Amino acid sequence: MSVALPRALPRALPLALRSRLRRLEARLRGEQVALVYGQAYQQELPGVPLDGLRGERILSALVREGLVGERSVLRPSKVALAKLARVHPSSYLGRLTHPEVIEATFGLRLDAGLAERLVDYQRAMVGGTLLAARAARRQQRLAINLGGGFHHAHRERGEGFCLVNDIAVAIAELRSRDFTEAIAVVDLDLHDGDGTRSIFADDPSVWTFSIHNENWSSTEAESSTAIALGEGVGDQDYLAALREHLPAMLDRHRPGLVIYLAGCDPAHDDALGNWAISDAGMVARDRFVFDCLRERGVSSVVWLLGGGYGSGAWRHSARGLIRVLGGPEDPQLPSAAALTLSRYRDLANVLDPSELSGEAPGELRFDESDLFGAAVDTQLRPPPRVLGYYTPHGIELGLERYGLLPRLRKLGYEPNIEIDHNAESGDTVRVWGDDARRELLVEVRVSRDRRTVPGMDLLRIEWMLLQNPRATWTAGRVPLPGQRHPGLRMFDDIAALMLMICERLHLDGIVVVPSHFHVATRWHGRMKFLDPRVEGRFRALESLLASLRLDEASSAVELKRIVDRRSGERGGYRP
Repeated sequence: MSVALPRALPRALPLALRSRLRRLEARLRGEQVALVYGQAYQQELPGVPLDGLRGERILSALVREGLVGERSVLRPSKVALAKLARVHPSSYLGRLTHPEVIEATFGLRLDAGLAERLVDYQRAMVGGTLLAARAARRQQRLAINLGGGFHHAHRERGEGFCLVNDIAVAIAELRSRDFTEAIAVVDLDLHDGDGTRSIFADDPSVWTFSIHNENWSSTEAESSTAIALGEGVGDQDYLAALREHLPAMLDRHRPGLVIYLAGCDPAHDDALGNWAISDAGMVARDRFVFDCLRERGVSSVVWLLGGGYGSGAWRHSARGLIRVLGGPEDPQLPSAAALTLSRYRDLANVLDPSELSGEAPGELRFDESDLFGAAVDTQLRPPPRVLGYYTPHGIELGLERYGLLPRLRKLGYEPNIEIDHNAESGDTVRVWGDDARRELLVEVRVSRDRRTVPGMDLLRIEWMLLQNPRATWTAGRVPLPGQRHPGLRMFDDIAALMLMICERLHLDGIVVVPSHFHVATRWHGRMKFLDPRVEGRFRALESLLASLRLDEASSAVELKRIVDRRSGERGGYRP
């Protein structure tokens, strides 16, 4: 048998029609793919650009195309320690949350609560890989785990963000269920699959195949292909190595099941990568792997996400999966910001306005001055509301329901909310890391603006700070001008919340004055400068600095290294 995948529909068909036709076909023929995902996958790591919503964004893109439906999604559970013990000794498993193990694996010292959450997060993803492997074997089809790929974990130690090796645990599970056929691990993460190779170094029935930037450890093994291509690799060399070595391995080993680590960190835009594989090159890689498997009749395939860092990593996985599953070759994916906004709009529809404002819709508001006149004891007046609408309870409820406070808890904080009102500067909402208010995480100051654009009532963002005081500058990241700590990676979420506020309060738009060039780049694209001349000048500045990293570009502007040829003026950007 071979991997049975949906047929490609004409690209000319509208997306909504393509999606409906695929869902109809799935009802008639059955789902062609199994997909594993759960809320436990939404974990972030201080100082490391992991997108906690990576899996959810990929799932949204696949659902949007009609390639997966509710019946094809499986929910994982945390893997039992007994199953982990088939690969990792109990002496190591008993120390998983110990500070020295966490620091050796993640390069960070984390508090006990966050360390325990990271262990649970990885155990959930291991459970997902086991579930996908069982589905692939039983149903002889593609099974996708929207997580996993912890290929750096060795038997007795963690490494490279990997505490336990889900690939090895899944293979041990299959072997315990009398699956005796040969297995191949095709690892196309940017980094060496050294942990998996070391675990199966003496097992000829498992072939570990890895194309990566550099070797992390010995490449000696009974059945192994380990190819280190170095830094700065592009499409041509990468795909040439894959075409040369993968078919030969498959022909020699003849696996009955393949575990594919479709890492996204080889991509040109990866936050931690040092290769330059294009969007088209990443899709071509995934397509070639599956063409090879289909030609050789391999029907049971497990797809794992592997590495991928930054807010755009999900797009490479989504494109590859959409193409492999019979979708268009160049799908029009929504931006991460658009997905976040869509998600928040869905949540906004289930929030009761009275919970946010303390009033029933249409309820008339009175205070003591309405009843007794202006001369009233101000201590009896109700506390002012943020933007004249949101109560402190409503602010907390909204941040809870939209998922921001749970995300902060997953980073090890116990959020505490403070609200200040100032008639001149606006309303300020602060989120502290604990009740003692020692670590400031979020500070947003907003007001209503009827002056900037005559005839419009705008939400003015006077100030916005998003920072993680416990994170460190890792993997070459450096502070941007004005930054004391790494960010929380919640900009898209806060921007979406600002739009939700506008829609709920029937405001005409948002106005913000970005303090630095890098802040302006985050807002630009969602917004435009009011003055068309300033808009044109900023676009020219972005084009001029496009080849630089954001920190380099912002520093160049801050240090006035940009020169206007006409005027001789230095600086390039003014708030």
